[in-house]
Amino acid sequence: MAATIIILTALAPVILSPKIPTTHAQTPSSAPIITVTGLVNDPLNLSLSDLKAMPQTTEYAVLCCVASPGTPLQEGDWTGVSLSYLLQLAAPSADAVKVALFAPDDYSTDFSVQVAMQGDILLAYEKDNLSLSSLQLVVPDNWGYKWITNPTQIQLVNYDFLGTTESEGYPDNATIAGSDGVGQVAQPGSQFTLPTLAAAPTSNSSAALTGSPSPIPTTTPTQRSAVSNPNTQQNKMGSYIIVAIAATAACAVTSAGILVTWKKFKK
Repeated sequence: MAATIIILTALAPVILSPKIPTTHAQTPSSAPIITVTGLVNDPLNLSLSDLKAMPQTTEYAVLCCVASPGTPLQEGDWTGVSLSYLLQLAAPSADAVKVALFAPDDYSTDFSVQVAMQGDILLAYEKDNLSLSSLQLVVPDNWGYKWITNPTQIQLVNYDFLGTTESEGYPDNATIAGSDGVGQVAQPGSQFTLPTLAAAPTSNSSAALTGSPSPIPTTTPTQRSAVSNPNTQQNKMGSYIIVAIAATAACAVTSAGILVTWKKFKK
């Protein structure tokens, strides 16, 4: 029983803690944090200092998720660099038709080159004059699945690339209908019309990305880490608690068995 009490005492902080603490390494402002590659004439490899040295844009925008359209998740003044400015620096090739953005956890989203060059999409590093822990794509009047968090790769391609959520059937055109910011998902093609696009290259296709230093990551429906999926930490916490309870129960059974054996031996 003493061993069980010691184990329960050790596991108590894990079971009772309302939040699993996480640590984040500090990234030097001079370290590269985002690249612009693919079908561009001048690939970019940019640090936070590089971004802050570029023309600054501040926009007020509201983040809404399709899962809870009547409840904004975030809102405020976002400050950063216009995506269109970065694309202009990279000089897209004439045959580029889609802009694909990727996060390190394989979440992705996409825009047509026309939409990406409109100027209102922002790669933000500050919100309400406070520094963000990672870059945040801000897409005014679009649903949250377009607001990719911590994009580290931007690649221009010549086929109809679809991001993680878009591949699951959500409209590629994610504009929010209505002036109240909490309307319905707009129908595809209601805001812009894509040119005729080639099919996405398969593993046996020779239509590889020109000038791209790395292949485009493959995404699956379970890889959800954009800001439109806020329950990730809660799911992790539940898993920790289940493991802790199972370990405690196993230890208790083991201790009881040892105690019974000791009593028999004593007799």
